Amino acid sequence: MKSLTHNAHLLCAASGLDGLGWVLSDQGVIHALGHGEAPADLVAQPDLAKVDGQGHYLIPGLVDALTLAWPWQVARPPEDAASFAAARQAGGIAVAAVAASPAQPIDDLPSLQAALFNLNANRDGNASATTPLLINLTKGGGGQQLAELFRLLATVSPGHIAGVGDLSANAASLALLQWAWMQAGALGLTVHHLPLEASLAAGAEAVAGEMATRLGLAGLWPATEAVTLARDFALLASVLPTVPRLRYHAALVTTAGGVAAVRAAKAQGLPVTAATAPPYFLLNDLALGGKTAGKSGSEFNSAAKLFPPLASEADRLAVVAGLADGIIDVIVSAHQPVSLDDKRQPFGLAAVGISALETLLPLSLSLHHQHRLPLPTVLAKLTDAPARLLGLDRGRLQIGYPADYRLLDLHRGWQIQSARFHSRCTSTPFEGALVQGVLVG
Repeated sequence: MKSLTHNAHLLCAASGLDGLGWVLSDQGVIHALGHGEAPADLVAQPDLAKVDGQGHYLIPGLVDALTLAWPWQVARPPEDAASFAAARQAGGIAVAAVAASPAQPIDDLPSLQAALFNLNANRDGNASATTPLLINLTKGGGGQQLAELFRLLATVSPGHIAGVGDLSANAASLALLQWAWMQAGALGLTVHHLPLEASLAAGAEAVAGEMATRLGLAGLWPATEAVTLARDFALLASVLPTVPRLRYHAALVTTAGGVAAVRAAKAQGLPVTAATAPPYFLLNDLALGGKTAGKSGSEFNSAAKLFPPLASEADRLAVVAGLADGIIDVIVSAHQPVSLDDKRQPFGLAAVGISALETLLPLSLSLHHQHRLPLPTVLAKLTDAPARLLGLDRGRLQIGYPADYRLLDLHRGWQIQSARFHSRCTSTPFEGALVQGVLVG
């Protein structure tokens, strides 16, 4: 059935739209759109469903370029396909990429088939268009073997594997990384790398500094991210002449040194993109001691136990600056489902993880409300930029693109309450935080 949404503020920087307009969809695809009032002959069609946007922003459906896989086979998994889909829809996320994680690798044919089976309601072996996969680049536990990328790509339809990477502290040798990246580049797959080298990140619970010392937590050397990125970019530059299609994506940039390293790589002309997540531009390491939204005191706050760990206030501000000047291209949720039983432990025993699908948009809008980043800039990092990173025709208001747009009341305030989450995982360091921005249709 055809549907007309009119009297809405169309906002999509990639399509050059910013003003009152209308959108016509037919069978789930954008059929026509324009500025101003909808044409009278269109509005007069009797079989046309009509939605009055009431002046709200009409934005493309979000594209989340990083969520982490949960263990499928445990007795009580912290997430399942239904709760994941419900949380994604509630957060306005049209597409969410699921990446192999330390808890659930996707590095061989059985694990790839298990991922397809567990992420989709249909069980015909085909990945859903809303759950592209980021599979492991290496396998073997310690990252000492190459995954058989060509064989895995041949198993699924084109586009269902959106990239490769290792989203844990990477222990692979430089020689193995060189071969792995050359293989990925030859296959046209972007390498998604968490810039934390294993020997430097082992056992870290917080970034080394005053807070880690005060709380007695194992500290991560603050320069680890920058050092790892410098190594990665040197390797990237050395293999590009052989594999010019290779693209590198820094999956989570969280420190001032990391932002500076990405800035230098882009100035050098390397094919590099970078992402960050809301905790790294809204929180600092004070949250580890309970000093976060709705909390006070000096107790440990295991909800703020993340990987990479939260860094200093100077690092947080550097991440904000990197988002503002375009050095950081993409904002991701980094949704990592864990059970509350695993999370509500003494800090050293607590699991790393966060429920983030349903808070991605409002927390990102804080960059506009609090830091004055232009709204089109913020939304582009949640829509068109991650879609391009994943190689998807999504994230735009454009004829022929999916009609997954949503209406946004930008200024309506609300309070984050995890009890209302659709996700099975309800752990968030933003419990009780006041935010602005509600999806209204």
